[in-house]
Amino acid sequence: YKDARVDLVECRLAGDAFTLSGSGGWDGRTVRLEDWSLSETSGLPVVSLDASLPGDFTSGVGFLDQSGPLSLDLVFEEFDPGTVLSVFHDPVPVSGRADGTWKASGSFRDLSLEGMLSFRPGPSASSGPSETSENALVEWRAGLSGNVNQPSSWETAMDMTFSGFRWNDTHIEDIALTARTSDAGAAKVLEVALRGHQSGSDFSADSRIDLTAADTFEDLRRRPIAIDAAVDAPDLAALWQDWAPPKWRGFPVSGAMSVEVADVRLAEGSLTSGVVDLVSDTLTVEDETWEAVALDARVTRPGWIDAAVTMRADERSHLEASGQFDLESTGYE
Repeated sequence: YKDARVDLVECRLAGDAFTLSGSGGWDGRTVRLEDWSLSETSGLPVVSLDASLPGDFTSGVGFLDQSGPLSLDLVFEEFDPGTVLSVFHDPVPVSGRADGTWKASGSFRDLSLEGMLSFRPGPSASSGPSETSENALVEWRAGLSGNVNQPSSWETAMDMTFSGFRWNDTHIEDIALTARTSDAGAAKVLEVALRGHQSGSDFSADSRIDLTAADTFEDLRRRPIAIDAAVDAPDLAALWQDWAPPKWRGFPVSGAMSVEVADVRLAEGSLTSGVVDLVSDTLTVEDETWEAVALDARVTRPGWIDAAVTMRADERSHLEASGQFDLESTGYE
């Protein structure tokens, strides 16, 4: 360190499973990471990184407000995250092979970022025998351009998929997440969509936020978020066994259920509208079977929910209830 300058001539960290090495520095304006690599026991690099970022830490300018140039070149090549995780966890929660590239250029005021990452879990992290694990996949592709601090300038496209993946005791069959900016007339909107299939059930969710004239994050915070969602679960028993917390999976639940969430609006942390309809023709919890269950919940004014529930066990036994809930005071009526 000399004259507000730092030079890292060489850094090397070696262990039984991997070696990390690289160099870098800081000249008062820019932070550099040069020729960083993570190598496994074979000696071949599985992760490589070259990057530079704005580094003016003395002027009082916020990190994302700095105008200096940036660059990123990150490459994964047959990288097994279990190699690193084994240092902290035994057994490792996930293992497999990751491949991908991420590149960025420009500055925070005019950023260009794009990349992809694919991960194929190993047998210990995916469901079923080895032939099933070969088809398991997590994939992420994304691109972003614009001024990081000005949401109205964002142009983005992102796709993420999970297929045949197991994380600890949770099995994920098929989930797809997408995010896109698009022009709707004179407006620019960010749309996020989730689609999934799990244990014979289907679920979906869509959200939307208007970025038009949102020139700051404070402007963005004030924009309402629209949400719609649906779940169709014809076999709750299978879904419960896959996704319930492990300690609850022995609790008997079966039947079918559908849920629809429509016209939900969130504005500055407050729920201003929305409807939830839940219907089940047959629902069994432990030894109790309900022939019909229905829940209707509606936001009648900001932060206030009116709900009605009907449960029918047989021709002579049924339950009807209604009430109101204040989300701000968490009070019931």
